[in-house]
Order: sequence, then structure tokens, then C-alpha cells
Amino acid sequence: MTEINRDPAVRAKVTTALRGRTFAGLRGGNGALTPQQIRLQEVLGWSAEFCIPTGQRSWPCARVDLAEPALKIAVEIDGASHHTAKQKNRDMRKTAMLVALGWTVLRFWNAEVDRQLPIVLARIRGAVRARSLPLSA
Repeated sequence: MTEINRDPAVRAKVTTALRGRTFAGLRGGNGALTPQQIRLQEVLGWSAEFCIPTGQRSWPCARVDLAEPALKIAVEIDGASHHTAKQKNRDMRKTAMLVALGWTVLRFWNAEVDRQLPIVLARIRGAVRARSLPLSA
């Protein structure tokens, strides 16, 4: 099998097929919602797997777990794969990009949604209130 992997064409094909499968377990994204994402979507009624156009050629769409586009609030629910340095860096870049586009980005861990749902919902409602208030002149 190692002989096959030395072939650049085979390596490229395998790399493409395995991209995004860096850890075993339930993963969000790619159309597969985690139980935590489903739970919050049921409570909030927001769009799941929402694509936010970025206007950037290298990252044309930033897909977020849940979004309320009218208020420009995005919710990301992170699992174990988000503990890696590579994913932390990507999350930080994604958040900064969305904030620059005028979005509020709220990040929660799966465990927070599982064990502290009222606190998570309170933070989301606070962001909704902040976005809903008219600006004073």
C-alpha cells in the first residue's frame, strides 16, 4: 500500500477524498448538523449552514452553523476538532472576516449547548437585543 501512496496522482486523490475528515466523531458542516446545532436551530428557528458572501476570491463564502441574516448575527457551535491550532487559526480568521463585514459572531462549544443551554440562549438574545436597538442620534 505504501507503494501506491508514492504515486502523486493517487496521493492527490486520497488527500481530496479525506479532506475535512480530520477527527472521528460527529462533525458539523458539509450538510451534516450536529445534535447541538439541531437543538439551537429548533429553539431559534434560524437558518442552518448559512453561506455569507465575503467578496474575497480565496474565501468566497463563509458558511456559519446558524444565522439571522436580517440582524447579521452568526452562531458557531464548535466541537473537538476546533481545539487544534490549525482550526483555531481558521476560526479566528473567519470571525475577523465576518466582523469586518458587519456581522456579530457568537461561538459556543458543544458542551456549552449541552450543559448550559439557558446561558447560551441568554447570550444570543443579548446580541439580538443589541442589534435590534435603534442607534441614538
